[in-house]
Amino acid sequence: MTPNFRTAQCVKVGTTYADMEKLTRNNAVVERGWAHYFPLEDGWNAAFVSSDKRVDPRKKVTYFFKRAG
Repeated sequence: MTPNFRTAQCVKVGTTYADMEKLTRNNAVVERGWAHYFPLEDGWNAAFVSSDKRVDPRKKVTYFFKRAG
């Protein structure tokens, strides 16, 4: 993935959790002890590294991933 990568919804590494809540209709998924992530309509997942139950709204997207189907 290039440093300028953006999803179809213009999400990039550095997009905040608060902005993600506005950009997608999907709720965040919690993978306890690993990450919180937002599934995006284009198949990407925008992830926030966090083992906490709640994510600070200022926290930023750390990486993207896709799940094998």
